[in-house]
Amino acid sequence: MGFAVQRSHIDFNCLAGQALYGSEEDVETVQNSLRTVAARVAETGPMDLIASKNNKGLYELRTDDGNVISMLSKKVTDSLFAIGKRLNNDSPGLYPPRTFKGIKLMDFCTMVVGEDASICHMLHSPWDDQGIILAPRIIGYPWVNFN
Repeated sequence: MGFAVQRSHIDFNCLAGQALYGSEEDVETVQNSLRTVAARVAETGPMDLIASKNNKGLYELRTDDGNVISMLSKKVTDSLFAIGKRLNNDSPGLYPPRTFKGIKLMDFCTMVVGEDASICHMLHSPWDDQGIILAPRIIGYPWVNFN
């Protein structure tokens, strides 16, 4: 079954959230991966990504060499479980896969949130204070096999 993955499936929490990343260093690693990948994408064009489920049940976006560049929001996981339930005549039992392909990294942007925004206190420092973060812009219509 296919479903649309879009840029809105990545938010501040997916990039710097305390609930998703154990430390500031983890977020810095992701941001450094994004900067490295940005140079490749600028040179070669859109890049294929792999979505793989982490131990928190969310999908991480990984490059072909395994670097995590973001997580996808909980909305993606929830949507996939809802699709599986619907495919199974509104009964649980069909589960989304651990990994899937079909997502393209198109380019990058910066996301900015005002310091009075309610999400700031949920982000790792220094992103909780400055409110500016590098973010991937993605698009895709992956084929997802439920089991």
